[in-house]
Amino acid sequence: MIRLLSTLFVLTLAGATNAQDGNSIVDINKLFELKVDSIEQKVTINKWGTDTSYYLHFQVENITSDTLTFKTNTCFYYNHSTLTVGNLEFDLNPKGGCYFNSHNEYELAPNESFDEAQWITAFKLNKLENGDWDATLSVPILQDDDSIFRVDGRGFVENESYLTYGRKVKVMRTVIDNRKRKKKKKST
Repeated sequence: MIRLLSTLFVLTLAGATNAQDGNSIVDINKLFELKVDSIEQKVTINKWGTDTSYYLHFQVENITSDTLTFKTNTCFYYNHSTLTVGNLEFDLNPKGGCYFNSHNEYELAPNESFDEAQWITAFKLNKLENGDWDATLSVPILQDDDSIFRVDGRGFVENESYLTYGRKVKVMRTVIDNRKRKKKKKST
């Protein structure tokens, strides 16, 4: 019984390794174009206090003549990437975890794209200043088969490639003040 389980484990491991064989040959930046629109600091003020969160607004476009599938994760922690804005470097979504992760799946025809606003976390994001900045975003991508690509999770993977963006990005702040709600008057 132990020999059978050991054999099955080795075969499964070998199959998983072969499934990623040769994937590092593909230049992901010749298949997809990553465009970063902005990084938004959203400040929400209410009678209980203030909440600050950050969002990365981006677009991914299929720049091939084939239909391709691109997957992102519903759990922020698995959308791990690195970002440089000006002289600041960020390891996006470095800590955390989710009880459940699924995928946002986008089937993209040639020249078709999708937009996403992803909640991001990183140490010292509050150091970002409003304005247009030189930025570099690098997102690890895995190729599951000839036409399916996904943002790398947190597992050990040998053959990942990086979808990159390296141009200006707008850093902006949005303030939502919920303290100024009008009170309803009682009718008599």
